[in-house]
Amino acid sequence: MKKALIVLALLLCAAVPAFSSVTDTMLNVTLTGSSSELQLFRNSEFDAKFDIEASADFAMIFDNGPGFDISITTDFQSNIVLGAFYAHKIDVRNSNLDILLSAGPTFNLGGNFAMGIDAMCDLLIDLTSSVYVDLGVGLQMSVFEVVNDKINTEFNMTMPLPSVGIGVRF
Repeated sequence: MKKALIVLALLLCAAVPAFSSVTDTMLNVTLTGSSSELQLFRNSEFDAKFDIEASADFAMIFDNGPGFDISITTDFQSNIVLGAFYAHKIDVRNSNLDILLSAGPTFNLGGNFAMGIDAMCDLLIDLTSSVYVDLGVGLQMSVFEVVNDKINTEFNMTMPLPSVGIGVRF
C-alpha cells in the first residue's frame, strides 16, 4: 500500500507539468512544536499536549494560483503520515508575502492505519527570490482508524500551533 501511494504521488508530480505551465515548484521542511486536540462526539474533552513533528512538503503551483502539495510528516516514533492536497497560492501584491492554502486527505502509514482530512494555511515570507520562511496553521481532522482489525470512527480534531519552516523555490 505504501509503495503504491508513493508511486502514484511521483507519477502525479511528473505528469501534471506536461498539461499546465508551472510557475512555482516549492520544497519546504517544517517543524511543529506543539498542538492542541479537541475530541468531539465522544466525551467532548479538550486536551493540550506537546508533540514535535517534522514535515517535508513538495508543492507545484500552476499559473500563479492552483496546484497540489504532497507532504510526509513524522513524529520521530512510529507514525508516518502522507498527505495529498489541493493547494492554492495567493500572491500578496507589493510585498514579499504569499499565502498558500491547502486541503486534502492524509493517510497514517506507520502504526495503525488511519485516514484524515487537513485544511492548512501557510504564510510564505520571502527572504530571497528562492528562499522563504513558512509559518503555518490549520485544522487536522481524523476520520477513521483501524485498530486490531476493527474500524474506529471516533472523530478527532487537532488544531496545531503555528509550524515554522524553511523553503526553497526552484
